[in-house]
Amino acid sequence: MNNITQLVKELQEAGVIFTANSTGIRVRSPRAMPNSLRTALGAQKCELREHFMRTAPARMNDALERHGFVVVRSSVLDDDILVVATPNRSIPSKLAHLVRYHLGELERLTKSACSDLQLIHDVKMLFGGEVID
Repeated sequence: MNNITQLVKELQEAGVIFTANSTGIRVRSPRAMPNSLRTALGAQKCELREHFMRTAPARMNDALERHGFVVVRSSVLDDDILVVATPNRSIPSKLAHLVRYHLGELERLTKSACSDLQLIHDVKMLFGGEVID
């Protein structure tokens, strides 16, 4: 296990919650963080961001396999989206307000420009439906 992986494990055991996006990492802790972890976090922030960006696809796939869905904060859309493994996947009612995308839609959307993604998202939010070719 490398130093970053060990640090992430220790921070998670301390209750730290990470949110990574294209501009950095947001760190939240429900309780006071030990000084040694706070110091390590500050000293290795760039390495932590790289770790989370590199491992994000694998973590999303793990969550999809375990739960069948995952909530993702999109920095492009400035919104939370619900990614489901299959189009007909049932979800908890508390997530019903989120715009839902299945993996096939995400594959099709990777070919779109950012400005088009926002328009597609807005239309899907208003009308529902599915993104097709």
